[in-house]
Amino acid sequence: MKILNSFISQFSLLLRSVKVEARAQHAGTVLGMFWIVLGPFLLLSLYAVIYSVIFDIRVPNFSRAEYVLNVFSGLVLFLAFSQAMATSTNALQKEAKLVFSNFPAEFIPTKAVIVSYLVLLPATAFVLIGDAVFSKPSWHLLLLPVVALFQLMFSIGLGCLLSLLGLVMRDVSFIIQYLVIAMLVVTPIAYTPDMVPASIKPLLYINPLYYFVSANQHLILMNTLPPMIEIVLGAGLSVAMLLIGVALFKRARMAMLDLL
Repeated sequence: MKILNSFISQFSLLLRSVKVEARAQHAGTVLGMFWIVLGPFLLLSLYAVIYSVIFDIRVPNFSRAEYVLNVFSGLVLFLAFSQAMATSTNALQKEAKLVFSNFPAEFIPTKAVIVSYLVLLPATAFVLIGDAVFSKPSWHLLLLPVVALFQLMFSIGLGCLLSLLGLVMRDVSFIIQYLVIAMLVVTPIAYTPDMVPASIKPLLYINPLYYFVSANQHLILMNTLPPMIEIVLGAGLSVAMLLIGVALFKRARMAMLDLL
């Protein structure tokens, strides 16, 4: 675990840098940090209207409100993940001066990812309110922070890799835009895994977001734990991506200095 030594020994520095980053992103705006609350509320409201009113999608065993809640359960994780991918890709270019300082370089994409995940707090609160009003909350809700933590770990590792790619190939930021749209379609958010044809259902397991979205949907709406195979694969994927991403990022420190 030496790879993560800086995260443990300088955790307070990471937290301070996250606060500075969050304030800097909203500096000069009228609503300031309130956008962290307003942004996900507007997006979730828009999706609620599209799926429940315009498309009028009906899912067996789900009422209209429960279907929207199921969509929201996965969408809140997707919103945080998509923002993290976009911000981490350009993190090193944006914070080039920090690479030449004593600031831990791996904190640069990490703080960009964590700030992106702040939207998860109010967004999840909206979902929990909906669960209390339209469904039956259970003790499984206590495990939601665990799911968020594992997805955050995965995103930090991936963010480290994307930030390196962003230095080598500037096209990455454009690729990410289309990749995010594709992942929204292939991840079972607006539909359930049961609606996927059996012939292509195994393909769900190669989508990393599937494990976290499925876990959230099981815990919030189905009031049950996700299948054990999904728990093991999702947790293993998160830990592996974090360790690999941070390790490769640290090894590339000298190459970063040449590229910046």
